[in-house]
Amino acid sequence: MKGLTPAAVVLGVLIFGHPVFARQALTSRQPASTAVVSGVLVAADNGQPVRKAEVRLASASPRVTRTATSDGDGRFVFDAVPPGEYTLSASRQGYVPMVYGARWPGAARRGQTIRVAAGQRVEDLSIGMPRAAVIAGVVTDEYGDPAYNVPVRALRYAYENGHRVVRTAGNAVTDDLGAYRIPNLEPGEYLVTAVPRDTVAAAAARAALLRRMQAEREAAAAAGSREARAAVATMAEARREGRMPPPVDPVGYVPVYYPGAVLPGTAATVNVGLGSQVFGIDLQLQLVETASITGTVLGMNGEPIQGNLKLIDPAMPVTSIGAWFTSSTPDGRFQFHGVVPGTYVLGGNNSPPGTIGGPPAAGGVFQMSWPVTVTVTGGDVTGAEVRMAPVTTVTGHVDLSSITDPINRDELRVNFRPVTTPADWEMAVYRVVPEADGSFVLPDMVAARYRIDVAGAPDGWALASAVFGSRDVADTHLTIEAGREYTDGVLTLTNRTSSVNGAVMSSRGEPVDQHTVILFPERRDFRVPQSRRIRVAHTGPDGRYGFDMLPAGEYRLAVVTDFEQGREFDAAFLEELAPASLSVVVEAGQTKTYDIKVR
Repeated sequence: MKGLTPAAVVLGVLIFGHPVFARQALTSRQPASTAVVSGVLVAADNGQPVRKAEVRLASASPRVTRTATSDGDGRFVFDAVPPGEYTLSASRQGYVPMVYGARWPGAARRGQTIRVAAGQRVEDLSIGMPRAAVIAGVVTDEYGDPAYNVPVRALRYAYENGHRVVRTAGNAVTDDLGAYRIPNLEPGEYLVTAVPRDTVAAAAARAALLRRMQAEREAAAAAGSREARAAVATMAEARREGRMPPPVDPVGYVPVYYPGAVLPGTAATVNVGLGSQVFGIDLQLQLVETASITGTVLGMNGEPIQGNLKLIDPAMPVTSIGAWFTSSTPDGRFQFHGVVPGTYVLGGNNSPPGTIGGPPAAGGVFQMSWPVTVTVTGGDVTGAEVRMAPVTTVTGHVDLSSITDPINRDELRVNFRPVTTPADWEMAVYRVVPEADGSFVLPDMVAARYRIDVAGAPDGWALASAVFGSRDVADTHLTIEAGREYTDGVLTLTNRTSSVNGAVMSSRGEPVDQHTVILFPERRDFRVPQSRRIRVAHTGPDGRYGFDMLPAGEYRLAVVTDFEQGREFDAAFLEELAPASLSVVVEAGQTKTYDIKVR
C-alpha cells in the first residue's frame, strides 16, 4: 500500500522528547502495592541537565496527579506511585513544555503512555526539553523617543472549530529604554501588540465611570443623604476650580500592532521557530484622531432595551482581537469611544452581562440583532440603531418507529447546537424533550447555523438524517433565517452505522505511534465545523486507530505527524491533505480495515 505523507504536512520525525525505553524490574524493597517512577530532564540542544523544572505525573483513571522538581543533575523521582497508566510532562522557564514520548513540543501534545504495575521500578525515563523562543524589540512614542512602562503582548495563532483564533502567549512591559522581551514562547505565528495605558478608550472609560458616580451621588443627595450632598458639593467646587478631568480629547493613543498598524486586520504576523530569538520587532505609538460611535439598542418591537454590543473589525474576526464590547443603559443607549477610522460590523444581543446566549434577567427570550455596518472616516458617528431580529419557531418529530430497543424517554433529547465563528456571539444549546409520539417544538430560536443531534437514544443508534423541507441537513447544518418558520422536520435514527479501523505502519511493516489519523468526507460541502464525518484518532504503540458510529459514504484517510487540535475542521487544511490521502468507501453497517504505510 502506498505511504501517506502529504508533503506540506507530514514532516520528518523530529523527536524532541525521545523516550528511552523504561527498564522495569521487581524489587523486594518496593511496597507491593506501589511503584517508583524516575528519570532525567536534559536540554535538547546540548544534553545538559535541566534543573529546577516542574515534572508532572498524571493519570486519568484513577485520577492521580503528582509533581516533583528536578535536582541539580536534572533527575526526578516519584515514590509510592499507584498502579495505572500515566503521562509524564515537564516545564521550566526558558524551555518549551514537553510531554514524555511526544514528537513535538508543547503542553497539549500527546505523548507515550507509561504503564505502571504494582511493585515496579520504572527508571531511566528521559525527556529532552527544547529551548523556548523569544520576541524582543523597542517601543517608541510618536517622536521616536523610548516609551516607558508600555504593556506588550505576544498573541499566538491557533485553531478553534476550524477557525483561526489568537491566544495570549506572553507579556512584557517596556523598560526605560523602551525595550521589551517576551520569553518562553512556543513555535508558531504571532501578533505583537503594544497597548499604552492612556489610550483614548481608557480615558473615556474613566470619564464615564466618574459621570456615573456623580449621577449616583446626585440621586442620593436628592434623596436626602448628608454624605452624598457633601460629595456633590466637593465635586462642584472641583469643577469650578478646574480640578475635575477635562473632556476626553479624541486625539490620542490607541493599541498598535506590529509593524505599526492601528487596525489588527492590517497587522503583520511574526514567525517564530523552535528556540529562536526574534529581535527587531519594534513598534511606534501613534496619536490618532479617533471617533465615538453612539446609538440605541431596540428590541423586536422597536422599543429601547438593555443589551450587549460588539464592534468587529471584519478583516480580523478572531477571538479577543478586532472586537470591542460595551453594554447599553436601560433606556437602550450605548457608546464606543476611541474608535480608529475603518469599517466595522456592529451587533448586539439582550443577554445579561456575563452570560452565554441566555435570556434577559427580567424574563423573555434571547434575541440577537441584525448586523449593522458602520464606517468611521473622521468625526463621530451618532444615531446608530441596533435592532433585534425576529425569532423563529422550529417544529418536527423524531421517527422512533424503527427502534425496537427500550427507550428511556426521560433521557431523550433533540439538540440544536450553534455553529459559530470567532466573530459571532456565544450562544447556548437549544434542547428539547420530544413528546411520546416523537414530536417537538422549539420556539424563539435566533437566526444562526445549527448542528442537529439526538442524545439519549439506545446504545448503537445514531442520527441517520435530518430533513427540513427537501433538504437533509444532518451533514450540512440547518441555517435558520430571522423570522422564517421551519416546520415538519423529520429526524431519523439508524443502528446500521459504519466503522473504519486499521494500523499505521512504517515501510518495514513496524507499527508507528504518535501519528494522527484524520478521516474526512469526500464531499467538500460536508467539510464543515463540528461535522460528524470528520474524525481524529491518535495511534499508540501498536500503531492502531479506529472510527465508529460513522454514516455510510465516501471518505478520505490522511496521516500527519504534527497536528494542532481544532484544525481538522479547516476546509483549506483538508483540501491540502486530500491529494495524498487514501480513498475510503463504507456501506451502512459495514466495517472496513485499512493499514496505512508511512515513510
